[in-house]
Amino acid sequence: MDNTPPKAPVGLQTLKTFDPRAVLVRLLGPEPTKGRIRTVGVQLASLIIRPAPFTTGYVYNILSGKQNIGAPLAQALRGVWVAQNGGHPISGAFDPIDVYAVAGTVEPASLILARSRRCPTCLIPFVPRVPNQRYCNHVCKRRRPKAPPPPQGSSAAGMESTEGDGALLSEGENDGE
Repeated sequence: MDNTPPKAPVGLQTLKTFDPRAVLVRLLGPEPTKGRIRTVGVQLASLIIRPAPFTTGYVYNILSGKQNIGAPLAQALRGVWVAQNGGHPISGAFDPIDVYAVAGTVEPASLILARSRRCPTCLIPFVPRVPNQRYCNHVCKRRRPKAPPPPQGSSAAGMESTEGDGALLSEGENDGE
């Protein structure tokens, strides 16, 4: 029986040796041109689903040592690094987390590229099935807090203004005109 520990997935086994600056230099080559930097900036941004590319000036400042690599660029470079080591770039560019799903609805190791939101009833984070979903399930939707009832004794007569002629002011009317 083999007692060696199981091998970690590619990218996770050598993540300790990841150097984002070295990956960037390797991507750009020995003498990067402005066009090459622009192209790499667009590709890296698309890898992490970032709407704006990494700018040429930002990359120049990193290469010259004037600026540190920010988290989004490091995330994209980690994805490239994992791909260079035989893994899938998505597995390096995104963080693995635990997700609880209804049995049979999500395959193990699935890629979920959605933002979670917190259910206002039970306060548990969930991934919405449609963009406008507010509650994690139908039970929480039914249990949602109802609007508070109006205070006791509130009627149209009680809402009258005590100043002036006693008429209610409607929206858009100015007092005194």
